[in-house]
Amino acid sequence: MELRNLIIGQIETFPAYKRQRSFLAAGILLDDVLNSVMLYRVEAVKKDGDMHSGVAGFQKEQDIRNGCLFHK
Repeated sequence: MELRNLIIGQIETFPAYKRQRSFLAAGILLDDVLNSVMLYRVEAVKKDGDMHSGVAGFQKEQDIRNGCLFHK
């Protein structure tokens, strides 16, 4: 968040609020119940430094991409 100069406040009665708002400020909408994520205007950079062409297409079209979260 520091790289984007975004400051997210915290509410003591809802500790998960800061986490959710942080992701939302970066264009990521988390769904903790379904373990999925919606991405909007997100860039993906491959290990070799090139942009991921599939994700770049969603950004160019200003479209939302759904994704599944998983844990290893």
